Amino acid sequence: MTDTELHYQILPDGTAALKGGGAGRKRIVIPESVSGMTVSAIASHAFADRGEITEITVPPAVREIGSYAFYHCESLRKLYLTDSIETYADGVIRMCPSLARIEIRMDRGNWRLIKDLTGDSEAELDLCLRMPDGTAELLFPGYYNEIREDTRARAIHQSIVGAGYTYRQCVTRKGIDYAQYDAAFPRIAQVDLLTGGRIALGRLYSPYFLSEKAEVAYREFLPQASCELLPWLISERDAEKIRFLVREADVPREVLEDGAGRASDARLTEICGILMDAAGQRDHDGGMETFSLEDF
Repeated sequence: MTDTELHYQILPDGTAALKGGGAGRKRIVIPESVSGMTVSAIASHAFADRGEITEITVPPAVREIGSYAFYHCESLRKLYLTDSIETYADGVIRMCPSLARIEIRMDRGNWRLIKDLTGDSEAELDLCLRMPDGTAELLFPGYYNEIREDTRARAIHQSIVGAGYTYRQCVTRKGIDYAQYDAAFPRIAQVDLLTGGRIALGRLYSPYFLSEKAEVAYREFLPQASCELLPWLISERDAEKIRFLVREADVPREVLEDGAGRASDARLTEICGILMDAAGQRDHDGGMETFSLEDF
C-alpha cells in the first residue's frame, strides 16, 4: 500500500470506514465502495491537519462523518456532500479558513444535516443546496462570542458579535425559513457591503422561495455593493456570476472600468470582455465615450 492510497477499516456490519490516507492529493474523491464493501463512514480525524487538500467529494453511500474529520484543512476550498449523511459529528469543518463553498445534494430532505453543519462552525459558510425542485444559494456570515469579565461585579458577560448567529436561526431540523433569512438582510447590509452583496447576488441568482419584496430589496442594494462585490468576484474568477451581476444590476461605469482593469492585469480575458461590453452599453445608454483594452 502506497502513501497515496486511501486507507479503510472494516466495520462490524460489513461496510468500510475511510480512515484517511491519500497523502499529497489535493482532491479527495471518496468512492462508493472498496473491495466490494460499501464505504459508509468517514472516521474521526480522517483528514485532519491536511494542508494540501483543496477539495473533497463525499458520495451518497456515506452515512456518517466522524468528529473533526476535516479539521484544520487550511487549504480546503470546496466540499461536496449529499443529505444521505445521517450522523454528522462535532468539529468536522472547524478551522478550515479557506472553505469557500459547500454544495449539498438534497435528495432526501434531510434538514438535520444542514442544521448540524451550520451549527458546527462560527465561520462564514457559503452553501449551495441542490434540491429536486430548485437550487438555493445561501451565505451564512461568520460571528463570534465575545466574553467580558466585570471584575467589580464578579460577573462574566457574554454577547454575540456578527450577523451569522441570526442567519443560522433560520435553519431548523425541518427546513429553512427563507422569509426569516431574507428579513435579516437589512442588518448585514448596513455594516458590510461585500457580505451583503454576496447574499443579495446568491438569492437573486438562485431565487428559491424568494418573495417579490425581498427581490426588490436585493436588487436595489446590488449597485452600491458592486464596488466591493465585483473585485471579489474577479478574484474568484467567477465569470458566470459577473455576467449575471452586470446584466441584472445597474453597476456604475467607474466600477466596471476598474473591474476591467483588474481583469486585464490578471489576464482574465473572458471577464475583461464581459465588463468592457457592459461599460460600452452604459456609454451607449448615457452618451459617453467607450474605452478599449489598451486603456489598461
